[in-house]
Amino acid sequence: TMSVQRSNDALLTANVAAAERANHAPVVLNVTAVDYYGDALVVFDLTDVDWDQSDVSMEYIGGSQSTWVSATVTGTTTGLYPSSGHALLWRASIDEDGVEGVNYQVRITPNDGMVGTTGVSNVFSLDNNDISVASNVNTTSTSVDILITYDLADTEGDLMDIVVQYGSSN
Repeated sequence: TMSVQRSNDALLTANVAAAERANHAPVVLNVTAVDYYGDALVVFDLTDVDWDQSDVSMEYIGGSQSTWVSATVTGTTTGLYPSSGHALLWRASIDEDGVEGVNYQVRITPNDGMVGTTGVSNVFSLDNNDISVASNVNTTSTSVDILITYDLADTEGDLMDIVVQYGSSN
């Protein structure tokens, strides 16, 4: 606003105050998460009517956690402009190492100086358990048969498939 006082047609004072624009909180929408080799690829949209840059934080629930906890994240989490298709990688292989879970969710909270509306993902599964191991593989052959012996180990007791392949050098 501007106020001007005049006396005898002479300018006495002019005060100018810039009206500070109101900040509107950012919003995270359309959060999707999928297992990505034991981590989770998380994609989301960020909106802000003021077009302010925002920082985001990610939390997860599920697996070994029954409450929301901070997630280890790879990707840009600061200075994001409003747009669709932002992507982060939740390093679930660090946070949930060795856990095979089916009821995970992540949530992303934006902040542009004002905490915004959190977006929550779909429920998804992770397979962060240790890999199955075949060891002590030995073969013995006769003129007709080949005997293959081996040891299998899986720390979670998961069912395993065994595939035997062979080839000829001819």
